[in-house]
Amino acid sequence: MKITQLLRSVEAAKSRIPSIKFRGGLQGQHNQGRPGGSQSGGSKQSSGSGQIYEDFQLPRRFKRQLIDEREIDAINSGGAY
Repeated sequence: MKITQLLRSVEAAKSRIPSIKFRGGLQGQHNQGRPGGSQSGGSKQSSGSGQIYEDFQLPRRFKRQLIDEREIDAINSGGAY
């Protein structure tokens, strides 16, 4: 009796279709069910120039600003002063 229940649950798991549709999917598959989703997963296009900048290469206006001890304490305390 337990074996038949086990076999029945295995069959149900095989035929189950997930209700979650992931955005990326596997490469080579077409995204179906999304509006305008006829592109394949492997043909991603970059909108930028493709250059990667490290922190030390950024102009001054884009560099991280240093934080003082009060901000560090506020972060470490979870925002409670």
